[in-house]
Amino acid sequence: IVEDFINAELVMALYPQLLASGADVRPVRQMDKNVGNHASGHPWWEMGSSEYVRNLGAPPSVWGSSFSGSNRNIVAPPEYANWVNADMLVSVHNNGGGGCGTETWYDTSNGYQEESHRLAQLIQTKLVERLRTQWDANWCDRGVKGSAGGYGENRRFHGPAVIVELAFMDNQANNS
Repeated sequence: IVEDFINAELVMALYPQLLASGADVRPVRQMDKNVGNHASGHPWWEMGSSEYVRNLGAPPSVWGSSFSGSNRNIVAPPEYANWVNADMLVSVHNNGGGGCGTETWYDTSNGYQEESHRLAQLIQTKLVERLRTQWDANWCDRGVKGSAGGYGENRRFHGPAVIVELAFMDNQANNS
């Protein structure tokens, strides 16, 4: 299981629902698995956020030209959200390192901590509620957690931002 691909597939499943609700959604990954391949030969949907927003025409400062490797994919989502003047940023991830359940992180020092905390609470509450009613009544609620600059996606965005750690990839029950 590759976290990056699982995260992309989760967002692909959520994307049409968000659009149907009237949300203006700006994903930083290709949402169509049938769109073809990148010049590297890999499918476009597998390409990281940096390469995707670069292909959308974002300037180098947005897709992280001054960063290397995976850091570009950490910088690109918040910088792209800033570039398109997004109202909020929600990053979908999965956890590892032992444990179970869902947690939602927000930045306590980015100037939008109150709004980010409120957004994190709303998302965390609804996610855990749905997971418990539709999947596992005993789903672990790891709660809302704050970090002062510890997560690039939250720290770099100029607005309310959260990172949802949906489940633990190294926990078979969560993986299922």
